[in-house]
Amino acid sequence: MKRLKPDQQKERKPFRKTDTGGFTAKQQAFIMAMSASPDSDDWGNASAAARTAGYKCKNVGIYACQLMKKPKIKAAIEANRGKIMQKFEIDGERVIQELAALAFVNLCDFYDDSGILKNIINLPRNVSAALSGLDVQSSVDNSGLPAVTKKIRLHDKIRALELLGKRLKLWTEKFEYVVGAERESMDERARRTHQRKLEQLGPMDTDE
Repeated sequence: MKRLKPDQQKERKPFRKTDTGGFTAKQQAFIMAMSASPDSDDWGNASAAARTAGYKCKNVGIYACQLMKKPKIKAAIEANRGKIMQKFEIDGERVIQELAALAFVNLCDFYDDSGILKNIINLPRNVSAALSGLDVQSSVDNSGLPAVTKKIRLHDKIRALELLGKRLKLWTEKFEYVVGAERESMDERARRTHQRKLEQLGPMDTDE
């Protein structure tokens, strides 16, 4: 075998193993998908994230729940979310302020005392934040003169109120079912049903 001279030999770059944090490729994809989700407690979000990560089965929701119960995975998701929040300077106070702007906006805030729509650039920040759009339509009136019609569109006020009410726990209700001589809450009933499904499904595959 012919040996190459030192100046002819290619420099070998050291092999660098990617730090996966002990997660499989699917778990990493699931963590990234859930990091962008606003609600880690929503099974719908977790199921969608599991599908995005490549988990394909009719019981993907069960697998998603099992993933979310792993402390290491949940900690990684929260850590990623914290970095995103810090990057964009998002905190609870800022979110509530924005929701309050949508929830408590008054239509009169957009018009002056003469009933004329104010210029958007002159609106206060908390008022303009409630705008989702402005439609401008040009036409000709009965006299043949040009006319401009402006229509403002607002974000969903009811939805903003619902989210604020949820934050203040105004809508909390408890339902109970009578089972024999005992009462069980709706959450307990759901927990027992979910546990039965897990037992039927069995443990997740190790390569997932």
